[in-house]
Amino acid sequence: MSHIPLKVGDPLPMLQISSLYNYSNDVLDFSAFKGKIIILDFWATWCGPCVASLPKLDSINTTFKDSIIIIPVTYQTTNEVQKFLSKSDKLKNIKLPFITEDTVLHKLFPHKMIPHEVWIGKDGKVKAITEATEITEANVRQAMNNQELSLNMKEDNLTFDDTKPLYTDPSILKRASITSYSLFAEKIPGLASSLAIFRDSLDAYSVKRFVGLNVRILRLFYSTYSVPRELMGAVNRKRFIVDLAGSDTNDVKQLVAYEFALKNAIPQEAFFKGMLEDLNNKTPYHGHIETRIGKCWEIRQIKGVNSNDSSGFRLTGKDIDSTNLWKFANVKKLATFLNAFNNVEPVVDATTGSLSQSINLYMRLDINEYPNWTEIRKNLKKYGLTIEEATREYEVFILKKKSNNGLTSDKNGFR
Repeated sequence: MSHIPLKVGDPLPMLQISSLYNYSNDVLDFSAFKGKIIILDFWATWCGPCVASLPKLDSINTTFKDSIIIIPVTYQTTNEVQKFLSKSDKLKNIKLPFITEDTVLHKLFPHKMIPHEVWIGKDGKVKAITEATEITEANVRQAMNNQELSLNMKEDNLTFDDTKPLYTDPSILKRASITSYSLFAEKIPGLASSLAIFRDSLDAYSVKRFVGLNVRILRLFYSTYSVPRELMGAVNRKRFIVDLAGSDTNDVKQLVAYEFALKNAIPQEAFFKGMLEDLNNKTPYHGHIETRIGKCWEIRQIKGVNSNDSSGFRLTGKDIDSTNLWKFANVKKLATFLNAFNNVEPVVDATTGSLSQSINLYMRLDINEYPNWTEIRKNLKKYGLTIEEATREYEVFILKKKSNNGLTSDKNGFR
């Protein structure tokens, strides 16, 4: 006979099986069960869930013995099955008829995982293929009453090859719901260096995917710090400290291709925190954010001046046309912008209240030159603000090479 795999709706051939255990006849003839529900339970003695479900299957089979027949099926020998069942007090009295040394039914119903349950209706046609958990008294009654079965179908991936990477298997990409992944590769010839950030279509501050093509590892680490803070300019050496030795500096500048992705977009700060953890795990480097005390520029309110009053600044046609005129929604945005200048002492927003949230600031800034603090202070004064040198805590990003025993450390602790 042809051993073409059967699917739901196909009729089961009227087979005769002679390799049996615990059956009253020498041959099990499927035609003898015409008009009954047949459930084929593919199992093995080494399968814990399979063995655990046998007593339940035996109980259901006894309860509905006039309407169903549950038949465990295994490729193992009759002797193996007999010895295994006889050693257990819970299994030795099971009355189910076992098919052993099977090859035919396995070909008709190919599968990768067991237990594997095949439901045959009273009309002899395949009604469902499920896991063992779907075999309940309620579901059996539905089948007996010819009701439509609302079962969770089991569909094994028969083409999966575990010797190949998951991302190369089309069956995985087509059928699986991938929640997250990351991919490292060497420089890809023929592609320009680029960074791409894929955000949520409805929320510009949520991210689901980051791709860096032919970029330095150093740039990947920098992105985890700079993007959430909107520091997309040059790497500020006062805020992003690369503490490497000798040739390590060259190693971290090698070009790579990297992708980090999630199924659903999350707030960008959380996304890049996860990306940093991934880079820390998969590269010889470790980056983290810490607080240090040092010199900085501090934007603060001038005492006794109403900082919310912007009437001191009047735009003219010339101002609007000026390429050096910048508008900032709040003080935080201004501080973020100034922090993108390379080798500028960190700029800290020390204002309070609505200033940090909304106060349209118009500033004259030439992005091609080192910030002119006198000019910036003059502009800020119109809003009751000033920027002055100070010594205080501020945030920095530290990148170090991991030692053979973990992270390198100094007197301040692990870095």
